[in-house]
This record gives sequence, structure tokens and C-alpha cells, in this order.
Amino acid sequence: MSVISVKVPSNFHKNSNFLGSDLFCSKDATPSPLSAYTAYFHQSSLRAAVGLALLYMTVLGFDNLALSYGASQGMSASTLGSFRSLGSLLGLLGALSYTTLERNIGLLWTGLIGLTLQNIFINLCSVSIFLPGSPFNITGYFENLTVDKWLSEVKISVTEVDKGDVVSPLSLNQLSPSILVFFCGITLARYGLWIADPSITQIMQETIPEAERYSVFGAQTSICEMFSVIKDLLVIALPDTANFGFLVLVSCCFVFAGYVLFFSYFTSTCSCRRRKSKTTGSEMAELHSPEKKHLIEKKIVENALACA
Repeated sequence: MSVISVKVPSNFHKNSNFLGSDLFCSKDATPSPLSAYTAYFHQSSLRAAVGLALLYMTVLGFDNLALSYGASQGMSASTLGSFRSLGSLLGLLGALSYTTLERNIGLLWTGLIGLTLQNIFINLCSVSIFLPGSPFNITGYFENLTVDKWLSEVKISVTEVDKGDVVSPLSLNQLSPSILVFFCGITLARYGLWIADPSITQIMQETIPEAERYSVFGAQTSICEMFSVIKDLLVIALPDTANFGFLVLVSCCFVFAGYVLFFSYFTSTCSCRRRKSKTTGSEMAELHSPEKKHLIEKKIVENALACA
């Protein structure tokens, strides 16, 4: 029986880091945080990506914040569950609509339509805080506020369970117009959100070079979480129900800022494509057929890389 001999490097036993050397794993396989953020801020789709991240700075979702606010206004668990279920259904319809819209009108228009619908419906929440039955009274809250009182409220909100007055659940026809409009806005906005979210994510995937996708999407996730933490800190700083309307207004402003950033990306990308199209057309007119065919193929590739 023959034995296959394997030549072992002379420094295999001496060098304890041999298995971690470049032979098995490149030291540069995981980029540094600085290089990841540098790559992120140099992407052509930066404005669209930051616009998506801004949507995380909101209390207008079906999380514990909005549900607790609804319960404090007399909404029963069944009513809250109904709104939440309807929001999930609209989110599913939005995701299905995304595929149809993207196939027919393209990613840019699909993302713009999604964010437009989201902004229209989410602003119902800002309207709701001025309707009858709203507890919004930030002026009166700050008039009677002292530093000691504020610190005490923050400490209680962080360390203790809320022992405020328990509100008995009300039937749907007994609820105030304010809370109904508020949850209608959150529910309907899910449709636009689930059109815009996959659109922007797909734009990023198509415009980010393959070698940088891992680090860029990691940076994107961290920025999204940063805005989510800022939202949580604001809720801790303003724990009173009378201040929730202020958080609603701030959330609507961030959602609109995300829309503005995406619209800026939308207009710049469309203008870039128009310029490329005009340049290609003028060059085509001056060439004969064989040269024209070759240049058309070349320009298609260049346009896809430059303005995808």
C-alpha cells in the first residue's frame, strides 16, 4: 500500500497564526468600519439610502408605542388587533404591487409612488392630534414643567411600570375622531411603505458594486438602527401622553425628509439619463451603420454603469 506524503510548511508549528494567514483567509476580508462608511457615503444611491433610513425615526408604526397610545385613548385589544391586521394586509398588497409596478414603470417611479402614498396617509396622523379628543397639549405641559419633575418622570418611565389611570375599553363608535384618524393614517401608510422599501433596497443592490455591497448594507443597517435609537430616546425624554402629538409631528417631518431626499435622487438620475440619451443620439446621427451599431452597444453598457 502506498502512502501519499504531504509536504508541511516549515513554519507550520512555529507560527501559531498560520491557519489565520492569507493562505486560508485574507486579513482584508472584513472591511473596517471607516472604510465601510466611506464606501457608503460615496455611493450614487446615497440620497435614496438615507431617505430610507430616515423612515426609522418614527413612532408611527404598529409597535408598543402606538398600541400603548391607542390603549390610553380607550381602544380595546380587539380594535387594535383589527387595525394591525388590516395594516399587515395592506403591507402584503404593497409588496405584491411593487413587483407589478417595477415591471411596468421601473424602480425609480415605483419608489416615488410608494413614498408619495406613504406621505399622504401618514399626514393623517399629524392632522389627528388637532382633532377633538386628542390629548395633545405640549404648551401646557412645558408651562408647568420643572427640571426635577422632568427627571422624575424620565426615571419612572425607565425603571418602573406605568401605574397611570387605567382606561376602560370603549366600543368603536365611542372612540374619539382623533384616535380613529390616527390609526387610519398608520394603517393606510403601510401600503406605500411596502412599495417604497423594496424599491429603494433594489436600487441600492443594482447601483452598489458587488465588492462593496456587504460593507455598504452593513453601514445602512447601522444608520437605520441609529435613527431608531434616537426615536426611543425621544420617547424616554417625553414620556407623557400629552407629548405624544409632538413625537407624531417629528415623525412626519422625518418621513417627509426621506421623501425629499429620494425625490432629489429621482430627479438627478432622470436628468442624467436624459443627458446620456441626447449625447448618444447626436453621436449616432453622425455615424454610418456599422459604426453606429457598435457605438450603440457600447453606450448601452456605459449608461447602465453610470446611471443605473
